[in-house]
Amino acid sequence: MVTVREIAWAAGFLEGEGSFTQSRTCPAVTAAQVQREPLERLQAIFGGTVRLIDRANRKPTEQPHYRWDMYGSKAIAVMMTLWLLMSPRRKEQIEKVINDWKARSKRGSHHRNMTACKAGHPYVDGSWTRKGANGRQCKECMNLYRANHSARQEK
Repeated sequence: MVTVREIAWAAGFLEGEGSFTQSRTCPAVTAAQVQREPLERLQAIFGGTVRLIDRANRKPTEQPHYRWDMYGSKAIAVMMTLWLLMSPRRKEQIEKVINDWKARSKRGSHHRNMTACKAGHPYVDGSWTRKGANGRQCKECMNLYRANHSARQEK
């Protein structure tokens, strides 16, 4: 059972160290720290994931750090839980993310909301096919790929 004190601590921590954003596909709440313990505390309160971020090409003065993140409707739930305890600036950020999330016509896979493939071919009835669990595949792109592939094989 989460206490009011834990929620108040989380609000204060995320006020200073957190980020409330809307990516292309879903809402997100994140926080980054060099120390893992505060992020594990957030994880114990709300769930989410804590992972080590250690880039191979980081600057010598840059330290590896940990990041806690939560996405989707669970992130929206965290935002709504903390909203009353946040500063006006953070409240604006949270409201923007929630409004953007509500405005999306369909929730779930961003593939459903796509109207064209990466090459710009429109998705209309019969112009695409399912490709496993990864969403849609443009038939025109598939045909171009097969033609190029078979031309390479003939050489």
